[in-house]
Amino acid sequence: MLKKFTKKPKQELENILNDLTCANESLKTFSPELVVQFNSLYDDFISEVGKEIPKEAKRKLSPQSEDSKFWEALINEIGKVRPPGENYTDNVCQTLKHELEKEKTLNTFLEIQAGKYWKKLVIKLLSFFGEK
Repeated sequence: MLKKFTKKPKQELENILNDLTCANESLKTFSPELVVQFNSLYDDFISEVGKEIPKEAKRKLSPQSEDSKFWEALINEIGKVRPPGENYTDNVCQTLKHELEKEKTLNTFLEIQAGKYWKKLVIKLLSFFGEK
């Protein structure tokens, strides 16, 4: 999913790197290595952001204490008599969804983490040109 959302910025950066080669003949030998480094940094970006999502989900869903209202609500769903059309799975899924969206949604979390790690990627890329 993250690759889908970063496809356009990634392509723009690749275009900039290619434009640099066209603009400066001396970069022609350096450019292929820079593209390889960029692709490696991009793969690291995807991996690092991907590691943050399960951590955040676990933080939100792991029992924090024995009297956790979240886990108590899930336990109370077991064996409950339900009206027709209502089922255990739907109720548990709703409870999980509510818990995941209580503070900030995972989408918002993903957006924040992607922005943070993308900034690091660009800074590392600029460091090849002596920028800090």
